[in-house]
Parts: sequence; structure tokens; C-alpha cells
Amino acid sequence: MTNFRTEFTNTMKHFTRFTSLAAMLSAAALFVAPTVASAQQCGATDDLHSGFFGLSGQDGIFFDIQATTPVTIECFEGYFTTGGMNITKMYIWYRMGSRVGVETDPTQWILIDSILSFNVGPTQATLLLLPINVDVSIPAGGTAGFYITNGDGPGQNNTGIRYDPGGQSGGVTASDVNISIMDGAGSYERWVIFSGTRQFAGRVNYTSLSNGIVGTLGAERSFLFPNPANNTLNVDLGNSGRSVGWSIIDAIGRTIDSQQVLANGITKIDVSGLEAGSYRLLLNDYGVQQAMSFVKE
Repeated sequence: MTNFRTEFTNTMKHFTRFTSLAAMLSAAALFVAPTVASAQQCGATDDLHSGFFGLSGQDGIFFDIQATTPVTIECFEGYFTTGGMNITKMYIWYRMGSRVGVETDPTQWILIDSILSFNVGPTQATLLLLPINVDVSIPAGGTAGFYITNGDGPGQNNTGIRYDPGGQSGGVTASDVNISIMDGAGSYERWVIFSGTRQFAGRVNYTSLSNGIVGTLGAERSFLFPNPANNTLNVDLGNSGRSVGWSIIDAIGRTIDSQQVLANGITKIDVSGLEAGSYRLLLNDYGVQQAMSFVKE
């Protein structure tokens, strides 16, 4: 309760999450034992809960995931501050490498996907699955930064994302044999951060690649087939007629091939010369980037 009161006071000048102190206290009373029972979502083989359900909340949370073994992050579950607004926008951004020092620079981040009408409902102590296919692979020893946000701009007041204050820069929020969720930074307005450390509250659903299993969820994968690929990778770019750039990125971040093509239905990409392994296809459509993973057999 003390942490929530402190966070509320510190952020009142940016956004009003509750219309009165009485409403704030009423919402705080909802913070009973959260639902955290293990349930691998979105085709994941493993999951890791942060251990928090969020004493505080604002527009977003930055955090890193470090991989001990090769993994693919499949999707996230989180807790939300509704403030009476039960429908929100949600965006998930990522970058290969740490989020530290680049939280305010959007050019360092890639948008995975967004959902513009996400119903979070009135509950605040229950995990909700973010219906966005993350599909980000992290090699053993690697780090990926993530930014989960409602995308608010100056003067906007939307449903918030719960996180916990405390922790320490470079500290570990939670870990298992495959991944570590690292302490992060809270965000008010897009690409604006609080001073001090915040901790992701929720669950990371992931697939451990060390056992040879690949996750099966495919909201994005329906646009990329076959996967695994042998000689040809088919990508549905839609029919906008715009010039779209694609790049193939290997497991250590090197660009293997890239081209500009017109978005006129299915584009065939020759991958016969690639070595067997995991890759990412990065699409750039008028500055909006999307990344999808595929395997070359």
C-alpha cells in the first residue's frame, strides 16, 4: 500500500489514474492474492512468473530478458490498472540487446505488433494474456529488451500497465534454468521513463529451443510459410502496392540478405543458400518494422 501511494503521488502530475483518493483506495483494496497458476500460453513449452502483480502502474514497462539457453519468447501476460477505462490499446516493442540507455530513443526499437481494442475489464489482480504473438528468439547468453505500453501520448489518459517499484539497476526480477527477467524502467507517455527502477509484473511464456521444440502459435506465422523452410520462403505482404523492404537476420544479428519489393501478394524468397538454423525476417513498410522468425532446414 505504501508503494502504491508513493507511485500515485509521484505520477499525478503526468496522468490521473483515479478520479479521487477514495477511488484510489477502493482500487487498491482489489489487490488480493493474484491468479498466477502455471499455464503455458500461445504454444509455449515453459513459463516464468515475475513474482509480482503490480503495486503501481502507468503507461508502460521496459525490461530485459536474458537467455541461459536458446529460447523463443512467445507471449506475455500482465496485470492492468483500469481507472474505470476497461478498453485500451496495447503495443509490444523489442530490440536485440539491453533496453538500458535507449528507452527514450524509438529508432532503437522494432514494433512487434499492436492491438487497438484490448478489453482488460475491471479486475486488477488477475493475469490477462496479451493477444500479441511476440515470437522473439534469444540465443544462449543473449539479451533482448522489451517495451510493453498502451502507447499514450502527451495529455492522454488510458488504461495502465501494472508493475512494481523497487529492485535495482541490473538486478534480476525472476529466473529459471532458461531465462532471467531483469529489473526495468517504468514509462509515462510513450518513450518517457521514470527515474528509479521498476519490475515487470506478469508472466513470460517461452519455448526452450534446447529441446528442439518450436512454439506453435501463429498469428504472424500465417503470413510466412512454409516454416521450417527448405529452398523457398513465401511471405504474404498484402496488396498495398507499396515498396516494402525485407532483411534476413541470423541468430547473432548479422544481415544475410535484403531487398526492396512491391507488396503485391505472395513474395517468394530464395533461402536455399542459407545454412540450417534459426533466422528472423525483418519487414520495413514505410518505417514500420515487423519481425518474424523462421527455421531453415
